[in-house]
Amino acid sequence: MGCIQLLLGSLVILVSLSSLFRFYSAGFFLHDEDICRHFYGVKDVYNSFDIGALSSRVDELLDKMDSLQEKIELVVQEMEKNKDDLEKGSIPKLEYKRFLEDEVIKPLYSAHIALRQIRLPRIEGNGNDWNFAQKLMINGCDPLPRRRCLTRASKLYQKPYPINESLWRIPDGRNVRWSNYLCRNYECLSSRNPKRGYTKCTGCFEMEKEELKWVTNSSLAVDFFYQRCITIREMRIGLDYGIGTGTFSARMREQNVTIISTALNLGAPFSETIALRGLIPLYVTLNQRLPFFDNTAGFMDGLDESAAFRYKKHKWSVAPKAKDEVYLSALLEKPPRSL
Repeated sequence: MGCIQLLLGSLVILVSLSSLFRFYSAGFFLHDEDICRHFYGVKDVYNSFDIGALSSRVDELLDKMDSLQEKIELVVQEMEKNKDDLEKGSIPKLEYKRFLEDEVIKPLYSAHIALRQIRLPRIEGNGNDWNFAQKLMINGCDPLPRRRCLTRASKLYQKPYPINESLWRIPDGRNVRWSNYLCRNYECLSSRNPKRGYTKCTGCFEMEKEELKWVTNSSLAVDFFYQRCITIREMRIGLDYGIGTGTFSARMREQNVTIISTALNLGAPFSETIALRGLIPLYVTLNQRLPFFDNTAGFMDGLDESAAFRYKKHKWSVAPKAKDEVYLSALLEKPPRSL
């Protein structure tokens, strides 16, 4: 009995050490700044381990396997042509042909395909091609397949500001990769710059203007004072659809309400700015199926359905915008569903 307990104890210790090693390899025990270096850093050599040599060796091995497979298939084809001679000899060549097909060619082909599917880290790193993926999403290819590798972080990455500062302070521009934008810093994104590269939400990157939103009453009937809205019913989580840098989410966070902001990078780093402010960005288009569990959030596709689904109207206001266009602001309460 004692031997069994000793054996089980040794097994538990071995499994625990193995789990700790895997957690360490995944970067769970690293500090915040070390995690970025662990996942995003690219080096040619890691402690006498040459990634470039490994990549070249794998490519060479793939070429040899491809060549070997072609040679064996040619031998089998020649044997197929000479069927009359297959039965001669001490070992029937027909059996030899079957052996090559079943025991050599098929496993070789499977190993060849499996090895080609391995994605080794490349020396030059991953390309900054997120803008190509965004074009596909906007044109209807949504959702896209998951990326096989992590996107690269900025080479000049700096630790973000503390959460009590980041909400109402423009982020450090060194934490953004600007290669796919017309501007190269946050100062260039000012609404006073005609060559800023974007037209939607022109003042969203000026925090002195953003701080004035949602806190004062407006003369427009379609503008709701957010503190009056949250007193109607208790809120814990919400979704903000639109283009912006997360100002509404920041205001609601001050009221202990979590708002997830959706934003595409349409000419400017909207999504990165939301994340650097300490908020939650959701990089999806309007036609994406929302990642919320059923019975936790309610949405309507048309105005006439509100009565059919028994949504209670707390606020409803319409104001003219332009020819054939109006502003509509509504605060609706989703009815409870039966279990």
